[in-house]
Amino acid sequence: MRKKVCRLFLLPLFLTVVLASCEQENEPFLDLGYRYYQIKLGQTNTFAVDSIYFSALSNSSDTVRCFIKETIDVLQIDSFSKTYKVNTYLSYDTSKGWNWYDFYFYRTDTNSVQRIEGNTSRLIFVYPVIKNKKWNVNTYNSNIQEFAYYKQVGFQYNNYINCTEIILREEINFIEEKVLKEVYAENLGLVFRYFSNINITNSIKDGVTVTFRRI
Repeated sequence: MRKKVCRLFLLPLFLTVVLASCEQENEPFLDLGYRYYQIKLGQTNTFAVDSIYFSALSNSSDTVRCFIKETIDVLQIDSFSKTYKVNTYLSYDTSKGWNWYDFYFYRTDTNSVQRIEGNTSRLIFVYPVIKNKKWNVNTYNSNIQEFAYYKQVGFQYNNYINCTEIILREEINFIEEKVLKEVYAENLGLVFRYFSNINITNSIKDGVTVTFRRI
């Protein structure tokens, strides 16, 4: 009788454990995409920057190359976020050294990344990273609404296997080209940025394009 009672007690217990383990095995892993935006104290990022200046007056263009280096120098932590100070350095010939150029801040939490320059904060990255996810870049400032979205997620860009592409601005037609887009690679962060502010008159361009490439 005692053995029967034990079996009756243990059988539901066994089934509960089995069902719980099955639920855990079948529960999908939610990948929020934190690996795409990497910020760490002591981190250094270096970019080759190519600027092309178009002149409608002379119907010509001029290309200038420089290099930008970012160093993550200071970290402050509060209850909900981390704030990093980023110093930037400029060089036209890296063999001759670097000159300090500017600084700004990143503020990160479990939901987003903000870039703070002066008194202006822009919402540049949000989680989870999902194709076509859209957000207002100016959520934390008084500027008019500007919307960004994830155009591609999990694609290969050049030699970077797993990337996501953000479109922050894309106005291309017969009279203008105004674009700002960025590509972030898994475990690295920003690897490519393209900016253009071009006016077009009778196929003649006036303005500038700037391309950042991680090196």
